[in-house]
Amino acid sequence: GLALFNPNTANNTYSPALTFGGLSTSGDYMTGAAAIATKLIASSDTNVRGGDLKFYTSGITSATIGLTEKMVINTQGNVGIGANSPGAKLEIAAANANQLGMLRVTPGAAAAFGLDIGLDPTTGDPVFSRIVSNVVSESFRIQRSTGNVGIGATSPDSKLHIEDATTALITLQT
Repeated sequence: GLALFNPNTANNTYSPALTFGGLSTSGDYMTGAAAIATKLIASSDTNVRGGDLKFYTSGITSATIGLTEKMVINTQGNVGIGANSPGAKLEIAAANANQLGMLRVTPGAAAAFGLDIGLDPTTGDPVFSRIVSNVVSESFRIQRSTGNVGIGATSPDSKLHIEDATTALITLQT
């Protein structure tokens, strides 16, 4: 097999990265587009080393060029996307504080429809939205501070707050 290693035994050092890239458009130098590496973690046993597996990508403009960490699998098996020290089996952190949708589920190639789940960047409320014809519309939210659920209400003031000015709010049918 292929083995990449760093003879440096210090904690928090990185193994050689497996880098994917190509020549710059001028052809003058190599440029890294993505990389995979491991970071050695402290261990009480000097003969056993653990490490986080880290995934990096690079931007495509001069302002975003350079490899930055995007995902990690840590020694506990937790996966972090945008979170470099995940505390759960899957932790997703938005790179942009104003990003509402953090998880999007679509039926594959027809991504014009789906479900968008995220946190309101102002309140921290979990927000569930539907995607119809590429338009994202909030369906409901759970108010973080009270646990109130709002359907059509962005500031629910009761355990279940349903708000709609144009149609019937509740239909019960047998």
